Amino acid sequence: MLQSILGIAVLLGVGFLCSENRSQISWRAVVGAFAIILVVAGFVLATEAGADVLLAVSNGVGTVFNYGTEGIKFAFGNLVNFSVDGIGFVWALQVLPQIIFTASLTSLLYYMGIMQWFVRIIGGGLQLVLGTSRAESMNAAGNIVLGQTEAPLLVKPFHRVLTRAQIFAIMVGGLSSIAGSILAGLAGMGVGINYLVMACFMSAPA
Repeated sequence: MLQSILGIAVLLGVGFLCSENRSQISWRAVVGAFAIILVVAGFVLATEAGADVLLAVSNGVGTVFNYGTEGIKFAFGNLVNFSVDGIGFVWALQVLPQIIFTASLTSLLYYMGIMQWFVRIIGGGLQLVLGTSRAESMNAAGNIVLGQTEAPLLVKPFHRVLTRAQIFAIMVGGLSSIAGSILAGLAGMGVGINYLVMACFMSAPA
């Protein structure tokens, strides 16, 4: 735990020292982001209700991934069946199709307008608590399910008026989050879905 706290302090210190205009740093956003992360982590890890919510969300995400897995089995048969002797883990067959499936599903939800509704709710909450701009908040929310390439398209109308600081925040937000398609790939490699889901939501304020 001490090592983690030290790491956070070092990263904040490096960011502060590298800042071009330290007087303009929004400490409300910094403190608010850490507060959100601590509240989410505490709710999920220390309360029964939080654990139940995380379990329900993880089961839902896992069910969607299972649908993708069944489609992969239908397409490739025993090539993705671990019970068959001589057939081991093949990334191109077990993980890559799952990434394609999840990316396609995300695009469909975006086309139907469901993704925008989700992003507006999360982004509005971040903007209210952190005091960040609408573009930064919506992009951070979009990074929960979209990738670094797709999320900035949510704020395309703002691109011409973004400041250097806002552009930097948008790019860093993409690098510090897990896209839904990558989440599927990591889950296919054996990483626990509950930890991935929690990391996705906690990365938004970060």
